[in-house]
Amino acid sequence: MILLILGPRTWDIAYALYRWAPLTNPNNHDGFGLLKSQVARAALFCDSYGLPIEKRINMAALIIERLQSLVNFIYKEAEEGNETMKTNIADGHHLLYIEDIEYIKTHSPYINDKLCGYEPN
Repeated sequence: MILLILGPRTWDIAYALYRWAPLTNPNNHDGFGLLKSQVARAALFCDSYGLPIEKRINMAALIIERLQSLVNFIYKEAEEGNETMKTNIADGHHLLYIEDIEYIKTHSPYINDKLCGYEPN
């Protein structure tokens, strides 16, 4: 099966920030660091990429949208009989994404401000 999802470049950047900064809940074993260092790496990524401020303003919401889309895809594929996705759900992999979505929601103002170079209050 080949999955092809076309979307804006920022869709890819959102997922890259999630995976490589990484913007993950400290309980996620795939992540490392606390929020301040995670966001500092994310900002460095955006700076190095040359991502303009106007593309960073609501990046946290875009990361959440991207992750929710992934969770929805996992559920849909499992419902349609995809054994790999059924196993992923049985093993709780989707729960890491859901926890990370909540983590990013909680810290969205801070994430967005720091990505745009603003000092949060």
